[in-house]
Amino acid sequence: RTELSQGIYRDNGHPALNDFLAPTLGYLVYQEQIIEFLHKFCGFTMGEADIVRRGFAKKTGTDKYIPIIKNGGYLTDGSNHYINGYIATMKEKYGIEESKSENDIVAFIKVIEDASEYLFSLNHSQPYSYMGYVSGYLRTYYPLEFLTTALNINKDKEEKTKALTVYAKKHGITIKSPQFRHSKSGYFFDKNTNTIYKGISSIKFMNENVSNELGDMYEMHFGSFIDVLQSIKQSTTINSRQLEILIKLNFFKEFGSINYLLECYRVFDLLEDKKQMSKEKAMGNNIDFDIIRECSEKETQKTFMGLNWKKLATKLCEDIANKEDEFKDIIDYQMECLGYVDIIDKKFAGYCVSTEINVEHSPKIKLYALANGNTIPVKIKKDVFKNNPIKRGDIVRVLNQHKDFKSKYVNKKWVKSTEKEWWVDKYEIV
Repeated sequence: RTELSQGIYRDNGHPALNDFLAPTLGYLVYQEQIIEFLHKFCGFTMGEADIVRRGFAKKTGTDKYIPIIKNGGYLTDGSNHYINGYIATMKEKYGIEESKSENDIVAFIKVIEDASEYLFSLNHSQPYSYMGYVSGYLRTYYPLEFLTTALNINKDKEEKTKALTVYAKKHGITIKSPQFRHSKSGYFFDKNTNTIYKGISSIKFMNENVSNELGDMYEMHFGSFIDVLQSIKQSTTINSRQLEILIKLNFFKEFGSINYLLECYRVFDLLEDKKQMSKEKAMGNNIDFDIIRECSEKETQKTFMGLNWKKLATKLCEDIANKEDEFKDIIDYQMECLGYVDIIDKKFAGYCVSTEINVEHSPKIKLYALANGNTIPVKIKKDVFKNNPIKRGDIVRVLNQHKDFKSKYVNKKWVKSTEKEWWVDKYEIV
């Protein structure tokens, strides 16, 4: 396989064999070539040859087939077709002496056995080759369009989406989380800014119907986030879980920080369409009576009546601090709602998020680097990890690390390989 990939020609010792395998530089590459070889050079029918081909591919019956390929015989006990075999066929058809054929067929059978590890059929090879070439061309010359399409095709496959996202970032393409007035149902690109916006329907628990309904609101004007929430409730089928996910993913960032909007949503959920409120409930929710009086028509000993709930909600939201979100909160929300993190900011150099953890042997952890968006597999010594265990989603600041040769289990013992891997020696969990 290595020699074939390097374009090194293989001489099979006979002009007929070399002509037969000339299209693939003298090597067996396609399953059809095994079938044709057994038919032309060993006396098998095409049907019998295919049975042998499947046997080699599945590693079944090779001990039975090899003597027949070499010296001839019946493929099955009930068969009435005698197969001449390689040695007799080469002598009768090509005049090759038995001693030479004895040597040639041993080497050729070894080639068939080895090739069964990687052989594939011609009707797969050709279309996949065309697809690979065209995909490579599009990815090179139209990367924004190509990756947007690939993300839409794989929107329900989390691992592929992660890989495509990492690839895009490495090649200078910005991937942005869904944003109100920008995002559509599927991924789409903005060529002017070299940006791909994540599609709403690709988020867990979202759907195309909700995406389209939110899209219809993109041109609307809103005085406050309470107006947005009221409009969403009145004109879409979005449920509270979906709405909270969008807020946590900073979908509505034009109206404020995530935690600020979550508090506004809590106020909205508490007051929506309420005509009255008991003083007991107001006290339980820390609402100042003077503010409620401004928004009510009447007050009894226990209740505020004729409540203008929207006015009250707006006033209460004005008193909520609209502070910038802590990056730890943003990471927690992304891990909760997306299952991964897409933050890239150089100011977080040295800080990572643990995305995968395997503690079967020496703990293996995948760390997402917040400074550049790269995911790095690392190992940690068991005693170090035990003293400071890391959970999925933890923010880890790497303080010291080194590279060491990987160990592989060979012949019932661990030996050092030539490949290196990262080990984290010291870290802190933020």
